[in-house]
Amino acid sequence: MDKLQIALIFLGGFVLSRALVRTRVPERLVFLLLGRRHNGLSTVIGILALAAALLSLFIPNLITVLTLLPVLELLRRAFADRDHPGAVTPLTLAVIYGANIGGMGSVTGTPSNLLFLGYVTATRTPGMEQVGFASWLAWGVPLVLLSVAAAWCVLVLGFRTWGGHLPQVHLPVGPEQACHPLQRQVVILGGLYLVTAFVLSWLQAAHPEGGAAWTAVTALFTLALVGWLYLWPQPGGERILRWRDSYTGLPLRGFGLLALVGLLAGLFYALHLQDWLSARAAAWLPREGGAWMPLALALVTSFSTEVLSNSLVQVGLFLVIDSLGTALGVSPLSAMLIVTLSCTCAFMSPIATGVNALAFGGVRGVSLLRMLAVGALMNGVMAALVAWYVPAWVPWG
Repeated sequence: MDKLQIALIFLGGFVLSRALVRTRVPERLVFLLLGRRHNGLSTVIGILALAAALLSLFIPNLITVLTLLPVLELLRRAFADRDHPGAVTPLTLAVIYGANIGGMGSVTGTPSNLLFLGYVTATRTPGMEQVGFASWLAWGVPLVLLSVAAAWCVLVLGFRTWGGHLPQVHLPVGPEQACHPLQRQVVILGGLYLVTAFVLSWLQAAHPEGGAAWTAVTALFTLALVGWLYLWPQPGGERILRWRDSYTGLPLRGFGLLALVGLLAGLFYALHLQDWLSARAAAWLPREGGAWMPLALALVTSFSTEVLSNSLVQVGLFLVIDSLGTALGVSPLSAMLIVTLSCTCAFMSPIATGVNALAFGGVRGVSLLRMLAVGALMNGVMAALVAWYVPAWVPWG
């Protein structure tokens, strides 16, 4: 996807997320989750993980996290009032896991997927002509759903969140606080934005020869969205967004941690650590391919990404795959896909991905030790799932 189009979709998603906050959509969601059905912690974790994954299929996963942070804050307050102060950690991890997982579902879902597409096209990797937007979706969406189910099991077991419903949970908002006269319009607009952004991403990926035209259409769409939210008066003369809504309530600590992740990535590239990683990975991986190679690739990728930039890890391991050739035991295209998907499966460290950084920094009270321990388990589960799924179910893998 064109970098300018990515930036435009990110901008559109950002202003829309601010409109959702302004019209109290997070309060509405929390009221529906806890105020009517009195769902327990395990159920809420599953809903959050699934919602984050599905949103990340359509929009950048950082925007998904930014949209759900107000929901997390309200849920934190609700469960803390019910003597569940530790609930904030599994709730936040549910969003982190779901947002990272959702990007695996489409070829435009994460920068790692686009890097994979660009690399196999540039190197003319055998089988690369079968990689397409529709074919990726066909196996990507089922993988996302399986991964969400795995994440839910890990969180429920890791935090022992079973125990039924919580009928006495104290809601931090009442019915009147969960309503806004412009809420319906913004929710409808959000749905239209998701569909339009997804279609424009598909057109850019499926028809790259018309890249400039698709980027121009995306620019017009984003301009219209921003103009309608900030400038177009609604009934009664009120505008959906005021300029101060663009920055009021943003998680500054989360953005600070996100900036640190970006600085570390730049430093790692400047030090050429991808070459160092290639040499180390060549020693870590089995010398003779076989059935364990996909799992070894997935584990090395996932745990390396915890401390190194995922793009750096991805490029470094691509170089290893090129050098190993037939010794892999699987096709180079399949091996590169396993590495690409595993780059987003880094769930331990707050600096592993931008999603981890923004969510960990944006929510108070998340336990770092619990995040590391349960994240290590999640890394292993997802490595096994990806290593099994790609050779078994991806037609061109």
